[in-house]
Amino acid sequence: GSRVELSCQAQGHPLPLLSWFRGGVLLREEPDRTGLELVLARVEPEQAGTYWCLAENRHGRSNRSLLLEVA
Repeated sequence: GSRVELSCQAQGHPLPLLSWFRGGVLLREEPDRTGLELVLARVEPEQAGTYWCLAENRHGRSNRSLLLEVA
């Protein structure tokens, strides 16, 4: 039941659209940003897994993933 904050940072011109995904499901998305937080208020074991942050603009895209383990 702990709180977890996942942070995604990106730079670009034009500013990128930032998105958080888990299991192919869009969790949060914001346009024209350099940073986007995903806050999990009370983490449960079923929320464990791989989370992806995607940054994209008209010039391309970049993504990073992290594995969240819940004990």
